Amino acid sequence: MVNLTGPSNTKLKNKDYWQTPYYLIPQIEGLFDVKIKLDPCSKDIISAKASQFFNEKENGLNQDWSKHLTGDNDAAFVNPPFSNILPWINKSIEECKKGCKVVFLHPHTADTDVYQLIESHTSSQLSPTQRLGFIDSLTGKVTDGVNFPSIISLISSTPVKTQDIKLYRFKLNNGVERRSSCV
Repeated sequence: MVNLTGPSNTKLKNKDYWQTPYYLIPQIEGLFDVKIKLDPCSKDIISAKASQFFNEKENGLNQDWSKHLTGDNDAAFVNPPFSNILPWINKSIEECKKGCKVVFLHPHTADTDVYQLIESHTSSQLSPTQRLGFIDSLTGKVTDGVNFPSIISLISSTPVKTQDIKLYRFKLNNGVERRSSCV
């Protein structure tokens, strides 16, 4: 379980169903030079962020993502349930070893083992300059922002040294500030 800062105001039954805002996908595609083709951890067709997806019943952890990512720039977009993120990290690394590109949205909690595992397999990261507002799956409304920072990592098939990670700070819908490495 990821230990996030601050108390959650989310009801337990809805806790893992926050959706990625749609406007984020084109920014990710442009900044990472990928085309999001697969959403392996979608709740349903409404929350899917790609034309191909696995819903809860299909369970993306048990699927072969590489069959759906056939183009050179095709990528899976993973916004995992934050209460059980580790299996999704391991699956993403496994799929990268098959040649898949995986974009992984996760809490920016650098002091956790989970974050350090992701970082050890990350070639580039996108760091929003403000906290992301996720879509409430019950109301369909975008929140003002969660009570912890998020980061988006491009997972690599091989371990990466921290000093070699490319970190890009970006404003949502407002451009990019570039930095060459993560310190």
